[in-house]
This record gives sequence, structure tokens and C-alpha cells, in this order.
Amino acid sequence: MNRYLVPVSMLGTAVGGAVLLRDYVAGGACPSKATLQGKTVIVTGANTGIGRETALELARRGGNVILACRDMEKCEAAAKDIRGETLNHRVNARHLDLASLKSVREFAKKVIEEEEKVHVLINNAAVMRCPHWTTEDGFEMQLGVNHLGHFLLTNLLLDKLKASAPSRIINLSSLAHVAGHIDFDDLNWEKRKYNTKAAYCQSKLAIVLFTRELSRRLQGTGVTVNALHPGVARTELGRHTGMHSSAFSSFTLGPIFWLLVKSPQLAAQTSTYLAVAEELEGVSGKYFDGLREKAPAPEAEDDEVARRLWAESARLVGLKVAASAFPRSLWLLAAVDWAAGLCLLQVIQAQDEPLPKPSLQALPSPLVPLDKPVTLHCQGPPGVHLYRLEKLRSGKYEDKDTLYIPAMRQSAAGLYRCSYQNGSRWSPPSEQLKLVATGIYDKPTLSAQPGPAVSPGGDVTLQCRSKYGFDQYALYKKGDAGHKGPERWYRADFPIITVTAAHSGTYRCYSFSSSSPYLWSAPSDPLELVVTGTSGTPSQSPTEAPSSTTQPSKDTTTFSGGPGSTTEPSREPPSSQGGQTLQRDYTRGNLVRICLGAAILILLAGILVEDWHSRKKFPLRWDPAVHRPLPPLPQAPKSQSGQDRGRPAGHPQGLPPSEP
Repeated sequence: MNRYLVPVSMLGTAVGGAVLLRDYVAGGACPSKATLQGKTVIVTGANTGIGRETALELARRGGNVILACRDMEKCEAAAKDIRGETLNHRVNARHLDLASLKSVREFAKKVIEEEEKVHVLINNAAVMRCPHWTTEDGFEMQLGVNHLGHFLLTNLLLDKLKASAPSRIINLSSLAHVAGHIDFDDLNWEKRKYNTKAAYCQSKLAIVLFTRELSRRLQGTGVTVNALHPGVARTELGRHTGMHSSAFSSFTLGPIFWLLVKSPQLAAQTSTYLAVAEELEGVSGKYFDGLREKAPAPEAEDDEVARRLWAESARLVGLKVAASAFPRSLWLLAAVDWAAGLCLLQVIQAQDEPLPKPSLQALPSPLVPLDKPVTLHCQGPPGVHLYRLEKLRSGKYEDKDTLYIPAMRQSAAGLYRCSYQNGSRWSPPSEQLKLVATGIYDKPTLSAQPGPAVSPGGDVTLQCRSKYGFDQYALYKKGDAGHKGPERWYRADFPIITVTAAHSGTYRCYSFSSSSPYLWSAPSDPLELVVTGTSGTPSQSPTEAPSSTTQPSKDTTTFSGGPGSTTEPSREPPSSQGGQTLQRDYTRGNLVRICLGAAILILLAGILVEDWHSRKKFPLRWDPAVHRPLPPLPQAPKSQSGQDRGRPAGHPQGLPPSEP
């Protein structure tokens, strides 16, 4: 028996060591228990492998998950399986081919139009060591899919991510980036002999550099971006490598891969961790290996390479890059240098400062009875070139500042916003305006328990009742702050604890369903609440529903009985402070124009002086005069012409005046 003791012990030690090594390589599960209720997440390449497992985990946490995939058949099947496994019906499949810039733009356009917010973007999709293929736009496939496609997608969704802040961008790179090098002379492998491994490493290094530069540009926006190495996983990503096509390699190297390779479920834990962990709030520009932050390769920390790669990537995908330098000629006079420097400073400041948001008003009110008129008005600063008024989720818009609806219909109800264009720049969109059609259903009843006459310091509950099975109720009163009451089917209670004289007034309530949040009942009959024994004078009953713009009203309050109800904004015009800000922006534009004009005049003077000096130094003697042409003046960039007048890409047309 003793002769077997040593071999058995060695075998047990080897097996135990292998298990420990495998556990170490796996890296563990995401420690955060945070959920994503009410948050929208986009995962590219989510029909298989790490992307599918990431989408599954985020769906378990309650997120609204969008699977963005090239193969829609597999994508729909994955979405169906995830919905069935998590019982989360907010899992949807959408087409996205990262090898086509057209497809990327179409996907981003739909997301911008159909999603109110995007909280997490996970750039997961990738190809690895494929043959020397090219994308639809002529880019080397690994660079085009792994980096350029995600670069364009992220930039197109940046405004949506900023509007949803705090939000996160997660870029899947690889440990292979340490062997990568960015060859700016031949990014697309047109001059060198193609090396599939080197091309893959270059694309993964580009992702880390993109993450670093994007983090710098996003400082102060509430949007963070981080890169990660998920570990080596058993997925379809390596289908182009030799091992997957060789039975001998699979047999001989299989045990080693069993020890060193993660399952897709464990590999997805890093993406999940970066998407949900509370302790990573505000962490940006970092590189994670598994669940731990690590330093990337030295070239991945080179800011100059990162900026140069950003500029080259923007050029390749057709994004505009803000000018970082003012063109100068070595022969210009010192005065020209001074003027150019001054103008450069003003131009950069003008470009960096965002345009102020416009305001959107509904007159006379955002609560509009059926067949009654309403006017939507967008207001921006002086000198606006073009207004755009949109109805969200419909894909419809009008290029004007005012939309008159002569008779309210159910189809006109919904969310609206507006923006404006100055030069080639578009403003941020206004706050969303909720236009509600009232009178769709019979009015509810409103009562006070124990009664409408209450002594100071007492309690009263306002009860809104409907004969229909509504789950949302809204209560309106002039002159006081509101509070929420628990809603139930067919009824909602709005308790007022410790009544004071300020609670006196006239109240109305509405009922509606969360499935149709813009179609409300008629208002209830007014209820006058009287606080006895006080000198307060009850408010008079309003003849119309409270008015709305985009600012909270001083004399109108919403008591909400459910998440679908809204707070009425006021009809106040923009504040004087806001008006001063708009005027400063307009004055700065004039200063920039004056400065540029002065620089051009100094430039012309310098040209004339140099020409006179050259003629004086080299006289033509008896030869007939020869008039040398002056150097060409710098040409201003040509503006895009056409009927779209500088519209941002991806906007359909046709918002009818009476049927938005």
C-alpha cells in the first residue's frame, strides 16, 4: 500500500493545483448587486459569446437591453432566449453591421429617435485573425470592425449619452494590445504584407488609445469610458485560428486550454462589473484586466498617439474634427502672428462653449381637451438661422419655431422637443414637453375624507376614483408644493398630513393608464378644500387645466399618484439671467468676426509690403514690367449646399401641422 502513497499524493497535488489555477484564471464573478431598473443598455455583438452573456446578466438586473448584431436571425433567437430566461420583456434585437458605416449611422439614427435615454454602451463586437478581408468602406476588416465601427457609433451616440448622464461607455480590448503598434503610414495594410496577428493587435491597441482620448474629451460631462481585457474565453471569436480547424491541435492542446480559458459567463463578468458597480462611478480612462485595474502597454498611454489616432479615425469615418491650429505662413509679418493668435483664442472659445438650450412652450396649456387648439412655440437666442421642432418616437419634425394644432387629436399627444442651428452648429435639445390630450375617458370623482372642511393641524385625504381600471392619477392645485400618494386600481389616495392654511384651494384630478401616458380622462369636478379657523382665502377654481412651458410654475402644482403623471411647468419667459447669457454669446460671435477681418487686412498688408520689398531689392532694369501674381488668399471652407441647410444626418421629414 505504501508504494502507491507517493504516486497518489502527487496525482492529487497535480489535480488540486490544476483546479486552483483554473479558479485563479476565471477571476470570479461581479461582486456588485446593483440593478439597472429603468436604464437602457446597448451591447454590440450580443448574439453569441461574451456579448450574449453580458446582455443576459444585464437583463437579469432589470435593464432595457438592446442587442445590436449583424446576423438578425441569431440576434432575434438570442433576444427571445434571454427574455424567456430572465422574464424581462425589455430585451430587443436590432441590426448593426460594424463593417458598414452606413449601417452604423442607420442604427444610431434609430436609437436617437426611439430611445429617450442611453445609460450604458458596451462596444463588445469583434473579429479576430480573419483573412485579409476589407469592410464595405474599404478598411482592413479587424481595424474597421473592432475600432472604426465602434468609434463612429460612440461618437454618434455621445449627445444621447451626455443627456442620460451619469452614463458609461465600455470598450472591450484585449491583452493582445501590448503587442500592437499603430502604423499611421499604413493603417489599412495596403503597403505591407498582411499579418493577421499584427492587424488584430493593432486594432486592440487602437481601442485602448480611443478610450484614453475619449475620456479626456468627456471630462465634466458625467459620461465615463473604460477599456477591459475580459480574459481568454471559449467563444466563436477564435474560429479563424488554426486550433479550431485542426483535430490534432484540439486534442493535444485541449487540456491546456481547459485550464487557461474562461467560460463566456465568467468572461462577461468584467463588462457587467464596469456597467453596474457603484464604486466605479466617476472612474474613467482606465484599463481593467478582469475585475482589477491595471496599467496598459506604454504605447497605450501616449497622449500624442491617442490624439493623432482620433484625428485619423475621424477623417476615415467622415466625422468633422474641430480645428486645433490656425494656418500660418512662415513669411508673414510678426503683426500677422499676433492677430492670428488672438483670433485663434476667440474661435476656440466660441467653438468650445456650447450653445444655450432653447425653451419649448405649449399655449395655453400642455393639457389640451379634444378638439381644442394648442400652439407649440420654440424660443432661442437672437439671430437663430433655423429652428427644428420634433415629435419624439415618431420620426417627424418641422423646420420652424411654431407649430399650430387647430384641433387636438389623440395622434397629436406625445413628447416634443426643439433645437436650433446657428451657422454649422446645432444647439442641445430643449427639455421634453409632454403634450397630453384630455377628455379621452369619462371624468373621475374627487372627494375629501373625512371632509372638505379641515381644522389646522388635522389630516385629510383627497381620493380620486374612476369606474375604469386606471393605474395612474394626477392631482392639480394652485399655490402649494405637491406630494405623492399610493395608487391602486380604480382609485388613488393623496394624503395631506398636518394641514395648514396654505392647503386651502380648489383641486381637480385626472385618471389615465401607464400604457397610454399621454391620453387622460376629463378633469374631475372641482373640489374646494377649506381650512377652518384661518384667514386664508381659498383659491378660485381654474376654468382650464394649468398652463405649461418648460419651467416649474410658481402657482401650479402637480400631485402625482404614479410614475406616469407629470409636473406642470410654468408659462414664465426665460429668466433675465438666461437672456444675459444669450446676449454674451451673440456679442462674442461679432468679436470673432471683427478679429478675423482684422487678421485678413493685416495679412494683405504683409503681402503688399513683401512684394514692394522684393521689387526694390531686385529691380527689373530695362526689361518690360512683369506683373507677378499675388499669393492666393486663404479660402474659407465651403459650406454644404442643398435643401437640408445643414441638418444633422438621420432626420426624416414631414411633421404635419395638425397631426404631429
